This record gives sequence, structure tokens and C-alpha cells, in this order.
Amino acid sequence: MNAAYSALVSAWNASSASAGALPSGVAGASLFGLSTDAKIAALNAWTIAGPPCDVQPADVVAYLALNGKFAALLKYAQSPPATPAGVAAANFAAVIGLGSNAPVFGMSNPTTYAAIEGMLTAVASDSNSGLQTSDVTALMALSATTTPWWQSVGLTSPVNTNDLAAAGGLT
Repeated sequence: MNAAYSALVSAWNASSASAGALPSGVAGASLFGLSTDAKIAALNAWTIAGPPCDVQPADVVAYLALNGKFAALLKYAQSPPATPAGVAAANFAAVIGLGSNAPVFGMSNPTTYAAIEGMLTAVASDSNSGLQTSDVTALMALSATTTPWWQSVGLTSPVNTNDLAAAGGLT
């Protein structure tokens, strides 16, 4: 049995064994108490966290504006303190202030992701900036993606009854 089918058997059996049981890192419904067809549908709806995606500056501006943070951040960045938070805020405000000419935040690059997270964390560390830790979490979540569970284990398409048979006759 190949690794994908081994993962299918393990996940199927673990999630079918008790209410609420899911493989580690999986978001979705447990398979407990479901018919075979309902289990297939539930399993095919399972997701795991995927790699970060790039973020459009307009999405960042929209979050800040809709949450009443944009004006406060820009005001803070106009006369920033000579601290890491102030420098980070000034740099961040300069980028988002470019409007449609602003470069995409390359969050798919782990180095860029870490740098932006560090900048935002520094800004949020100064209560005068208007940003809070919850804003950093929300802004970083703009780059979050999900991947279908079946794809993450190496299957090339959603699970079907042929896969159940090939994996040893799961029901």
C-alpha cells in the first residue's frame, strides 16, 4: 500500500473511532457515525494550513481602514519615535501609502514573511501606534491559505469509493 493510502486508512480509522476526532492539523468534520458516502464527502472537505500567499497592499489598507486603524497608523508614522516600532511604522506606512504603485507583500517568501511579521510586531509593541497584537494576527492571516487534506497526503484527486477499495476496503 502506498503512503497516500496508508495516510487515508489512518485518518479514516482515527476520525471514525470517536466523535470530534480529526487527524492533527485538520479542519473539518469528524467521520464518526457517518455513512460511507457522508464520510467521503466530509473527508474531501477536510483542509490543512497551506503555504502563505502574497498579499495585495489594498487588502492591508482595507483591513486597517475597516478597523479604524489606518488614520492612527499614518499619524503615528508621520512623526515616529526613534525606536524600532517607529522605524517599522514609517517604513510600513511608506509602502502602503504608495497606493496602486505599492509592491505586493511577498508573504510566500519565508524571509519576507518573517520580516513583515517582525515589523508589525514592533509597531504593535508601541501602544501609541494604534496597532495591537490582534491586528498583527489579523494582518498576517491575510496570507493564510488552505490545502485539501487529500492533496496534502499525496492523492491526486478527491477520495472516492475506488480509493476506499484500494486502501483495503474502508467503509
